[in-house]
Amino acid sequence: MIKIFAFSIAICFLTVAAQAQEGKPEKLAKDIAQAMMDSLKLNNTQKDDIYAYNMQLHNSKVIARKSSPNRSVVSQELQRIEKRRDSLYRIVLKDKEYEEYKMKKKNLVKKH
Repeated sequence: MIKIFAFSIAICFLTVAAQAQEGKPEKLAKDIAQAMMDSLKLNNTQKDDIYAYNMQLHNSKVIARKSSPNRSVVSQELQRIEKRRDSLYRIVLKDKEYEEYKMKKKNLVKKH
């Protein structure tokens, strides 16, 4: 239970940090990867892959934000990009790790 709470707090903190640190995506991606490594007991290769996928998602979002002045269009594109996160993480995480990630994510979303 404490691990779930810590994971939830870490993700909330990192989300707020992402908004505040618009110019520091590498640090945010590193912090998310480290939080996942700690809470899911990932190895270094998995952590590095999570970091790379977070940077890929960030870069896609930057392009999406520049692609249109229409906020609705950009919002839809950002949602489409964000929906890819789980499928990218699924490539990296073992079955048990992925299920734990999904459970923690579900609990986080439920609390907010």
